[in-house]
Amino acid sequence: MSGTQQSVEVTVTRSAIGLCYPLLQKGVALSITVGVSIMELLTSQFGIAPEYIKNKIQTIFLDGVPVDDEEMTIIEDGVTLALSSAMPGLAGAILRKGSHLKRMRREISSVVPEDITTVHRGEITMKFFNLLLPDLGRLFLEKGVWVDGKDVQELIKRCHYAGNGLIGVIVNGVPFPLEKLNGVGEQVVGRVFLTVKIEE
Repeated sequence: MSGTQQSVEVTVTRSAIGLCYPLLQKGVALSITVGVSIMELLTSQFGIAPEYIKNKIQTIFLDGVPVDDEEMTIIEDGVTLALSSAMPGLAGAILRKGSHLKRMRREISSVVPEDITTVHRGEITMKFFNLLLPDLGRLFLEKGVWVDGKDVQELIKRCHYAGNGLIGVIVNGVPFPLEKLNGVGEQVVGRVFLTVKIEE
C-alpha cells in the first residue's frame, strides 16, 4: 500500500446496498495479520462470532481449494479467501466443510502446511457469496476495503442511476458534487480505499 493512498466514502440508501455486492463477489483486498488460522482471522481480526462461522459459513475456499478445518488451515500473505453459506445440490454438499462426502474431493482439498508460518502483516483478497452478502458484506464495506478505482466508478454510477440510491460521495475527504459525477473518474484512479455507509 505504498504511494498515494486514495480514499472514497460512498453513502447509499438501504435499498441500494445490494448494488455493492458485485464488488464483494469479485474480491476486495484487506490488510490483515497473516500466519494465523482462518478461525483466528474470522473471530479475532474480523469480529465474527464462532457460532455464526459454525452455522452460517458452510463453504470456505482458500485459493479456490475447499477447506475442511478452519482452525488448522493457515492464512498466508497474498491468498484469496472465499466464504459462502450452504451451496445447493450435490456439488454444494461435496464442497461443504466437514461434509461426509468430502472423500469425493480428496484430491483437491486444502492441506495443513507442515512448516511454521510466521505471523506478520500482509494482505489477502476476500470474496463473499450468496446469503453471506447481506450479513458480512455490509460489515466489511462499512469498515473499508481496497478496490480498483474503476470498480468504484462503476459502483457510484450504478447507485446513482438506480432509483436515486446514491446519497453522497466523498473523495479524499472532500465532498464530490453529485451533479458532476461524470468527472469522478478523473479523481478516482488506481487503488482506492473504499468505505460504504448506509443511511438508515
